[in-house]
Amino acid sequence: MKVMRDYIAEINVKIARAHFKIDSIRDQETDIQQYVFINTKTDEIIQACTPYTVPELDAIKQLIDHIINAHGYAFGLNYANAKQHVASVLKQKARESDMFIKRLVDDGWINLTNQNRLVLSPTSLAELSTYLKDRFGVFSASDTSGKLLKCLVCSDFVTLGKKCGNKDCYTSFHSKCMGVFSRENQVCPNESCNKPLGEFIDIGTKSTSE
Repeated sequence: MKVMRDYIAEINVKIARAHFKIDSIRDQETDIQQYVFINTKTDEIIQACTPYTVPELDAIKQLIDHIINAHGYAFGLNYANAKQHVASVLKQKARESDMFIKRLVDDGWINLTNQNRLVLSPTSLAELSTYLKDRFGVFSASDTSGKLLKCLVCSDFVTLGKKCGNKDCYTSFHSKCMGVFSRENQVCPNESCNKPLGEFIDIGTKSTSE
């Protein structure tokens, strides 16, 4: 693993001037590590979803908005609703909207769950990290209106995992990270909360049904 990290670090030094980097992210459900090629130029982040047209990029942004703003930290969007949004933005028929969403799935930007819900893929969370933070903010002590959650253990985004049951508390974990944390801790680490870990709630949308 160290050899891989050193090799990637060497590559990143060489491609940094071109505003690119290789980053790693773990699948929140399988815990499998993935490597993604990222455009780090802030003003072109969302345009990395090429070769989409400007109207298609607008549709993508709106889908992301609906996914991130889903009620109860579901971080998912019903397929039928997604198709309606796409059809409205792109002035498309239902079949064309189906094809566009399928294209997003095939290109790796969106995952479609067994419950027919759209969720952001690991690639999107890594590639669009700067865009997501700038647009939605991260729920924290310094940003109580932030929409995104970050894992206390690994610091990656949490769109599937556990969150403190206290609605005013931002403490969140990936399920596997919480398992590690709970070995020596039984309460929320937020000093202004201290809610038992057993009262943390499930958040996100799993790709498979129980």
